[in-house]
Amino acid sequence: MKVGASAGIAITKMTDFIKRQRCDWYVTVTRSSLERFAYQMVVPYLSIYTIALGATATQLGIVNSLGMGIAGLLSLLSGWLIDRIGTKKIYLAGITMLAISYIFYGLATNWTIIIIAMIAYWLGFTTSVHSCATVCANSLANQDRATGMSLCETFAAGFLGMAGPILGALIVTEFGGVNVRGIRPLYFIGLSVTVITFLLIYTQLSDRKWTSKAWQGLAYPIVA
Repeated sequence: MKVGASAGIAITKMTDFIKRQRCDWYVTVTRSSLERFAYQMVVPYLSIYTIALGATATQLGIVNSLGMGIAGLLSLLSGWLIDRIGTKKIYLAGITMLAISYIFYGLATNWTIIIIAMIAYWLGFTTSVHSCATVCANSLANQDRATGMSLCETFAAGFLGMAGPILGALIVTEFGGVNVRGIRPLYFIGLSVTVITFLLIYTQLSDRKWTSKAWQGLAYPIVA
């Protein structure tokens, strides 16, 4: 009985938590979850795909380092851009870069094109993650912030994160196995999911700018 009562209390608290959240939080959680789902489909095959297109192990390492290095430099500016241009515009710009990345991955005929795809991905990932964090943090009251972010991470990385690789493996098998031909369709599926998330943010996310006066009881806007 005690276990059942505790479970009932936990469910009630979670239900109350979800009911009192703002629309922007729902939107960015959905976007983040879908993006993670798409990425988890392709990530097991990124190295295999690049090497199959002609890259050596050394070249693969250079591509990864170059992409992450450029993204690291951009991260110094992303918070500044969010403050001055607006979260929604920067969010959409980041998602657009992710879509461009999937296009280049899907159309790549040799490993050098992967350099463009990798750079575009890390730029888009860094920008969209910072935008997502800004929306999430400012949409949640102080007492709900840790719970809200944890719930988002659990759903995205947990449920959809596990489903992505399973679906990816089924698709690769259906299209010819672990080779360029079998892996390529994953990137176009990733592109489709990214387009959906772009439309979701464009149509459903508010274009408000958070300030301490406008959002009493919330923390100051977070600049990543």
